Amino acid sequence: MTKLERYIEDKRFVKWVFLPDTEVKHYYAKYFRKHPEEKEEMVKLRDQLRCLEFSNKSYATELPENIFRKIQADIIELESSKKSQIRILSVLKYAAIAVLLLSTGFFANFFAGGNSSGHQFSEDLLLIGTMVEPRLYLSDGSSVIVPGPDYEVSYAQANKIIVGHDTIEVNRLKKNDRGKDALVVSYGRKVKLVLPDHSEVWVNSGSRLIFSHNFESKIREVFLSGEGYFDVEKNPEQPFYVRTTAMAVKVLGTEFNVSAYPENETIEAVLEKGSVQIEENDRMWFGKKAVLVPNQRASFDKQTHEIKIAEVEHENYTLWKEGLVTIDDETLDDVFGKIERYFNIDIKIADREKIDMQISGKLDFNVGRERVFEYIEKLTDGKFTEIGPAKYKFE
Repeated sequence: MTKLERYIEDKRFVKWVFLPDTEVKHYYAKYFRKHPEEKEEMVKLRDQLRCLEFSNKSYATELPENIFRKIQADIIELESSKKSQIRILSVLKYAAIAVLLLSTGFFANFFAGGNSSGHQFSEDLLLIGTMVEPRLYLSDGSSVIVPGPDYEVSYAQANKIIVGHDTIEVNRLKKNDRGKDALVVSYGRKVKLVLPDHSEVWVNSGSRLIFSHNFESKIREVFLSGEGYFDVEKNPEQPFYVRTTAMAVKVLGTEFNVSAYPENETIEAVLEKGSVQIEENDRMWFGKKAVLVPNQRASFDKQTHEIKIAEVEHENYTLWKEGLVTIDDETLDDVFGKIERYFNIDIKIADREKIDMQISGKLDFNVGRERVFEYIEKLTDGKFTEIGPAKYKFE
């Protein structure tokens, strides 16, 4: 997680930016005395968010909910006009994140009405570091917690959504309703989702899946940020697309895994059964494509837009559904990212020389955090130390 993301995900920081009171002002005055090296960067970010102006609008004096609505409108306007103001767009997106933490439910309206461009910003609009349990957001703006221990959601029955053992009547949804719902899975959790066509998706921790509550159009389409395993119902007349911010997977009926976490440099698709086609999302490019056969992995580089194909054992990329993770010459930094997401913790690597250390093996998350830590310590000759609630140092 970058410094910027860490600030934005801190509710106290968001309050300091938009709704500062005496208590939060006193907190940051004390914080800057202890961390003077962070003051300049944090104050600069605060001022950018407070005084953000775009399309001749000022957000500084608005309530958080109104700011968020205006930011959404400006993002859509910017995208549709293809303006190349990248820095302003970046600030807009992070401002949207900040406001979202104060008014989580408002984002649902952004996807209502079949707005096809909304998914391009889903990674930024759905940061979930503060969530405890998975939550399902409906296109009417309401939401419901997905309860454990099973963590299951089903759209398989007409006019009904099954969340755990509860049923939500959705007779209000008409056949031509293109509103989109969103499943947001908190760290430390996994959710099984049955889509309206009976396709099944296992959504991994720290992930978001946006989808239509009916598949009445010519294609079936979902938007993924994070990781999901898909078992897609075959329908040659209605292809199924898994879209990420930069890459899409087109299938007719198959089983495969897609990993598209925002912090990773690549987006990966691994095929278990059937056949899939990897496509580049960006319409500005000539549309690079690649076809996978079982036990192949496609890696899409977000920077170079190159697609690389490699032979793999698909089990190594799909066993996370059972709490098992295969590590194959991965850096400690990457491995700790997986551990952090699964157990909803933060790990700081104190010895910077260990960040790029590569390790191999298998992690069984089902045995618990302490046993996983012990295994990593044996592999690396390192040591974990608890430094706060859900915070650990490795050296």
